[in-house]
Amino acid sequence: MSALTVMTYGFATERWKADVQAHMGLTMPVAYVGALDGLDQDALDALKPDQGEGDAPVQLPDGSTGWFDIARIDQRCHDLMASRDDAITLMYCTAPWDQLAQCSNVLLPFRMLESTALNLMDRSGKLGVIQPYAETAEQEIQHWAELGVPVVSRVAASENEDLSILQNAAMDLEAEGASVIVLDCLYFTQAHYQAVRDAVQCPVLMPNSLIGQMLNATLT
Repeated sequence: MSALTVMTYGFATERWKADVQAHMGLTMPVAYVGALDGLDQDALDALKPDQGEGDAPVQLPDGSTGWFDIARIDQRCHDLMASRDDAITLMYCTAPWDQLAQCSNVLLPFRMLESTALNLMDRSGKLGVIQPYAETAEQEIQHWAELGVPVVSRVAASENEDLSILQNAAMDLEAEGASVIVLDCLYFTQAHYQAVRDAVQCPVLMPNSLIGQMLNATLT
């Protein structure tokens, strides 16, 4: 049985750890790392954008949300992992992480999702992507657009547990020709997946279950 490090680009809170276990169902020993853990206020300020809102929303320990520059956090994650090349690390986020990708033994969910989606989609159809955050959607859709296949997307989240928002988004994508739909965030849970799966005929990919099952099959 292999050990696994799961890294968040924010803080490794107890709530986050519980969510990882609840939604991924990992069966191997897990160590949790928060890229922002242990940083003082000056160090945190250095990771924020120069002006206005940043690229990455981070839940702060007090429950509020802060915005941080994704490139600076990417570098921070890279620096943390560069000295741990012997550890298998899962980055717990579906966004692209260019600096982190240069480290050994780092698993990036967006790459796993890309290859699986391409293998499942009908080449005469389109790739459908659902993202939960409007603030980051424009940036995060770019790696899908670079795959060389037609992409249609929607921003939708289940506000107040109203799963019909996600279902309507999925049905719109299928009507536009999507032959596979990706729930493009680890925010999405089994309840979200089931609601979308019930609403469409095409395959639906949910990162948490896909990656969790893969890790359980290969590391245990």
